[in-house]
Amino acid sequence: MSPEAVTAERIYLDFKEEMLRGRYLPGIALNVQAIADEHGMSISPVRDGLQRMIGERLIAARAGGGFECPGLSEDAARDLYLWHEKLVRWAIGGRRGAVGHIDLLGEIMRLDPDDQVAIASVTAELFYRIGEASGSIEHMLAVRSAGERLHILRLHETPLENRKGELKRLAVLAKNGQFAPLRRVISIYHRRRIRFLHQIVRGANRLP
Repeated sequence: MSPEAVTAERIYLDFKEEMLRGRYLPGIALNVQAIADEHGMSISPVRDGLQRMIGERLIAARAGGGFECPGLSEDAARDLYLWHEKLVRWAIGGRRGAVGHIDLLGEIMRLDPDDQVAIASVTAELFYRIGEASGSIEHMLAVRSAGERLHILRLHETPLENRKGELKRLAVLAKNGQFAPLRRVISIYHRRRIRFLHQIVRGANRLP
């Protein structure tokens, strides 16, 4: 891999991690020069990394040029939660792989209920591992992509109580291969968030 490609890969991974931690507000313009300066590199690999994230729908191209974090509307957030629900349920229904790897109970039990970043990260990993049960690479990648786009919302699901207990229930059902009840609980999980959608979206957009 050329040095330029290595640099572009590094900025892509670093900037993506910053986005998933909620550093950048939805709807704001991204200053390519400022990002390049902060990471100690030229503009070219920064642009390459951001273009890659456009393909993943994590950022968007601005009218007239440049980049921005996509704005979040309640309708778009609802569609994304419902799409993620369908992907995960389909993965369970079409499973062809082993399920013994779906064991995150230790990580879940160690979670601090007030650590939004950790809860969002474990949630993403749990659903990705459930998605792996389908045995389909395309399905796994679709679950991961939808989860990454949901990540900013997961950081602001604070109006929901007992998310740790919710994750524990999902993890136990998945680990034990109880797929029929798991599908029902996954639907409950997503519909619960849709009931609190207004508060979640306002939190993600940092509105009072």
